Amino acid sequence: MEAGEKTTKTNGWDPSVRAWLVAACVWLFVLGALHAGAGRALGQPPPPPDTDTVIRHMDRELNLTDEQKEKLRGILEEARQKGRSLMERSRADGSGFETVRAQMEELRKETDAQIKEVLRADQYEKWQKMRQERERHRGPRRGQWG
Repeated sequence: MEAGEKTTKTNGWDPSVRAWLVAACVWLFVLGALHAGAGRALGQPPPPPDTDTVIRHMDRELNLTDEQKEKLRGILEEARQKGRSLMERSRADGSGFETVRAQMEELRKETDAQIKEVLRADQYEKWQKMRQERERHRGPRRGQWG
């Protein structure tokens, strides 16, 4: 190397390739962030948590028995599947969410009644308070269970 010649430490990568990779990573990050926020920006509710997450949360707060966990898992999975079917049907016929809103509310009420049958009275009362607190912080999740 001659005196006054600049060196760039690139760990074997051509600086233009490195710059392109950094730009691509930044662009992918920005697209991901935009995509993640797009549903909320369009007024769509976020997807509900998966069943196992709901069961773990309920167990932590309500101290569920193994039998209760299994019964609740079945109830929540069935409700999730019915809700998904309602939404797919509304997308297929182009009617959108508002047309199935009443059906989703009815599904939520049915699911709530089934959950009430599984929980003890004290657990159900606490679960209702948990739901109210969640809705107070996040707002109601229209048409979704729990």
